[in-house]
Amino acid sequence: MRLIQLVLIAAIGYGAYNYLSGKDAQKKSANSSLTGASTEASHSSNGFIDMPTPQGFDAKSVIVFAPPNCPEAAGQRADEMMRRLTQAGIPAVRASSANFSGSNITPETVGHLNSVMAGELPAVFVLGTGKANPSVEETLAQYSRLVR
Repeated sequence: MRLIQLVLIAAIGYGAYNYLSGKDAQKKSANSSLTGASTEASHSSNGFIDMPTPQGFDAKSVIVFAPPNCPEAAGQRADEMMRRLTQAGIPAVRASSANFSGSNITPETVGHLNSVMAGELPAVFVLGTGKANPSVEETLAQYSRLVR
């Protein structure tokens, strides 16, 4: 389980490094514009944080990150999450790895990605927001709130 988390963190770090290393001027500009920005504005009422959708996934789907066929508690939570999302008719996919890159990656975003992906599994992404180990109810509420 810990190995999966380390792989996810490495993938995030690699994507962030590739993006930021080629964009030094943009990085300095982003840092100066973020200095006065409030991170509170990027949090929803149920703890989901604004962040980009991982590459290769449909931004309109809920993405549940957890190891496949995992008998541990995190795997069982992910199984239950997928079952309940499917029952509710919400498009969802389960994955075990992610890659993030692009123009929407900022130093602040990297910190948010690390906090979600390094947290307790499953990590869940809902329409441009993410949270480590949300309950099914929190996920359903977040999806409903953002679909309106």
